[in-house]
Amino acid sequence: MFSSIRWRILVPFLVILLAGMGVLGYYLVHLVRDTLLADLNARLDTEARLVAAAVLPELGKAESGGIAGLVDRLGAGTPSRLTVIAVDGTVLGDSEKDPRTMENHGQRPEVVAALSSGVGESVRYSTTLEQRLVYRAVAVSSGGETLGVVRVILPLADVESAVSRVTVAVVLSLVVIASLVILLMVMAVQAIVRPVKEMTRAAQRIAGGELDQKVSIRTGDETGQLARAFNEMCLSLKKTLSAISEEKARLAAVLSSMTDGVIITDREGKITMANRAAGRIFLFDEDLAAGRPLIEIVRDHEVAELVKAAVKGGGERVVQFESALTRR
Repeated sequence: MFSSIRWRILVPFLVILLAGMGVLGYYLVHLVRDTLLADLNARLDTEARLVAAAVLPELGKAESGGIAGLVDRLGAGTPSRLTVIAVDGTVLGDSEKDPRTMENHGQRPEVVAALSSGVGESVRYSTTLEQRLVYRAVAVSSGGETLGVVRVILPLADVESAVSRVTVAVVLSLVVIASLVILLMVMAVQAIVRPVKEMTRAAQRIAGGELDQKVSIRTGDETGQLARAFNEMCLSLKKTLSAISEEKARLAAVLSSMTDGVIITDREGKITMANRAAGRIFLFDEDLAAGRPLIEIVRDHEVAELVKAAVKGGGERVVQFESALTRR
């Protein structure tokens, strides 16, 4: 089945199409994921800077005991988790837990990055909450001095859910598009293959002796030109065979009227034509001689050797002999 011209056209196209669709889908899904993460980080950055501005006056005081209450109040109006961390890593306030029970955060990657460059971010799995979280941290500075770090945390579940929805939408869209393209391609290939199959069937009928064949010309493209050339070939073949048949009939008429015996053979020594006079001379039925070996019909080795010599050497051979059949 896959050796037909239809599949030789369709299979490479399908491989290229599916590979292209797969690459496109992969790119779109990751593009959406990166875009959503960038938007989430931008939102968390804005929120962290607002919180940093709010806690800056408290961090500047010698006693920072009011930070915990301030963080609780700020965290009540946002779905994010807020944490304020001192330069030494001590948690000064957290919107969800008592900072006094929390371990030192000085080695958290986002805190280290914020203390060194002013901004830090991280995405990691929380064993406590059993989900992936996005961490965004900004340094709180005053007069060129870093006073602490504000960290904002949000679950990554919303982003992952959005990516899942986008993935499903992209896959469904690509499936629909690929199905339509494949359908159109199958129709196009069918339009190309149809005249070829029609010409194949016509050629098979010609091989079976049905010379009066003609295929329809539907288009003016290469397949239409091929169909036109096929029709012209059929017409030319029919005329040629008709002329050969007429010539053969005229030759047979001439031979039948001759008093001399005439036998025509091919290169293998098989009789292609013999006249009535030859049948009388060599005692055979000329109507049954065609296609049979000469030696089988004339039963005279001298005649057979004469034909072999003429075929092998070419030119004319003239021999006079007395046939054994004539002697009988």
